[in-house]
Amino acid sequence: MCSALAHWATRTTNATFRSIQAGEGELLASGVEPNDLLAAAYAITPDGLVRGALAVLAALSVATVPWLRVVAAVLKQPALKPLAAAGYRVVANNRARISSVLRRLGMRL
Repeated sequence: MCSALAHWATRTTNATFRSIQAGEGELLASGVEPNDLLAAAYAITPDGLVRGALAVLAALSVATVPWLRVVAAVLKQPALKPLAAAGYRVVANNRARISSVLRRLGMRL
């Protein structure tokens, strides 16, 4: 994940998150190919390496904000995982635009 998202996730969860750059060694040791490092968000969980929507849901699962944990639990249900994956793709494909809008609104991750 990018450093801004890693900082946000660390502030709003009971876990420590690192940016791709800071966690590169661990990701490579976990089997991520060097060319794939920037292709998705990754999380190393007790169950192993997850990427994309599952990495985001792993982060939300340990959020200190209760409703974020509820959202993660709901979206982890097998019937809703495709919805979570689609939402992840939309955000990932538009992250520069989303960041720009958030900055203009005075918000930050």
